[in-house]
Amino acid sequence: MPWVGGKIPEVRSNQTIGPSSKWRVSEFIYRDSSSWKANLVRERFVWKDAWSILAMEVPKEEGEDYRYWNFTKSGRFSVSSGYDYLFNKYAVDSRTLDDHDLVALRLIWKLNILPKWKYFVWKIFYDGLAVKVNLVRRGLNCDTMCNYCGLGEEDLQHVLRFCSVAELSWNTSSLRINPFENESWPLRKWLRSYILLYHSEDGWNGGRLQNFIALLWSLWKVRNARVFRGEGGHPGAVFAMLENQLQEVGTFTSGREESPIGGPREPPGYHMVHIGREKAFHNGLECDLACQKSGKAGWGMAISSNLLFEGETAGDHGRAVSSVHAEAKACLLALTWASNRQISQLRVNTDSAALISYLHMGKVSDISIVGTIGDIKAMGCRFRQCTILKVPRQEVDKADNVARRCSILGYSIP
Repeated sequence: MPWVGGKIPEVRSNQTIGPSSKWRVSEFIYRDSSSWKANLVRERFVWKDAWSILAMEVPKEEGEDYRYWNFTKSGRFSVSSGYDYLFNKYAVDSRTLDDHDLVALRLIWKLNILPKWKYFVWKIFYDGLAVKVNLVRRGLNCDTMCNYCGLGEEDLQHVLRFCSVAELSWNTSSLRINPFENESWPLRKWLRSYILLYHSEDGWNGGRLQNFIALLWSLWKVRNARVFRGEGGHPGAVFAMLENQLQEVGTFTSGREESPIGGPREPPGYHMVHIGREKAFHNGLECDLACQKSGKAGWGMAISSNLLFEGETAGDHGRAVSSVHAEAKACLLALTWASNRQISQLRVNTDSAALISYLHMGKVSDISIVGTIGDIKAMGCRFRQCTILKVPRQEVDKADNVARRCSILGYSIP
């Protein structure tokens, strides 16, 4: 609980985590004399925070200690605040993909292929499959060496590319791929190169991209059969699985008339909203947003990708009831800036997942921000394409510096 100067006091390094998580404020107070247990406070907290605690008045009325939830103003836990915390944590913790990865994944998401293949490729890009290296990283105690070839640790790069069964399967497949070409490339870059290559040369109805994904899936399924059921896992089993999978996808696609362009809008993990007239992802002019504090706040924007405007900034300051309110004002500032320059396609980067959630809502119930959100949606309709994208904090550092200057110095940058 942030009970010392609005923050949680720092525990000394010689204190163990388990017992310290159960401490109560009442443990540090002599109730009979209404004074602090000075020696105990100095023993458990760093000098600066111990000094701050001992300088505080001891509560005159005895109250019951309670666990403080740091994500609501009252300190009490609620299901909605827990959901918001997990949503924002996922947005921050998710593996960041660059723009080329995003293009490749969205392309896969629109292909007329088995849905399980789409999720499979998505999990590869996020390194989310349970290979041995990932299991050890998550705390399981197991041998990380590949139990088929024994020549390397079993990560996704090894299973799908460098293991002897994978190498032979790629070399003898109809695709004739040498998996050791560009050996230093990470798996995501290697996959992305073939996805974009096959789609650019063959279009939506080409068979090579489908065969490429089917072979990846077959390698993974045969690996699982070897690990969990003790089956051989040799290249013959891979090609038998590949033939079955291609028959399955043929049956799946023959009964579907859906155009690939009309597929699902986004894969999981895309924290974005389209507010332009065309609901499409734009990857041209990029504008980064940031804000500083609530109350007396500052907000700013910086152009990060455009030959004509790159390096331009704008910022303002004023009152904001919350950080997401300030971020919304930064978004409105960016849209106004772009509209005044007659820009028709725009991508706005923000580190606020809450802002994306508000823009997704049909009706915003929070009266403190409803007006600004409405202005953003109305302004967005002026653009042919306008995407608001959630990105990690470090990607909006320049805009953050602009917002900080506006907040501290109290001036605007037109």
